[in-house]
Amino acid sequence: MLKIEQLQFRNFRSYGNNITTVNFDKPGTTLIIGSSDTGGTTNGHGKTSILHCLTWVLYDTVIDSVNKDELINNINKADMWGQVTFTVGGDTFVVERW
Repeated sequence: MLKIEQLQFRNFRSYGNNITTVNFDKPGTTLIIGSSDTGGTTNGHGKTSILHCLTWVLYDTVIDSVNKDELINNINKADMWGQVTFTVGGDTFVVERW
């Protein structure tokens, strides 16, 4: 069974040059939610970007019709990077994409 342990990325869509880490190694289901300091909408908080990054690193494509040129952070415009760590049958693998 394949189990995704961790996703790390930088300069991906709205995420900047600092490395963002999403851990999937807790038991049960992982819920990706946005939060709003004002109690308003959580649109634009990067939830879909996490899924886009996961599929981009693993498959070099995204889950919908977003152009690959739109994936790189529009401020930094360079050094987009992602890494997925997963286990299969007790063996650990790391996939990186630039």
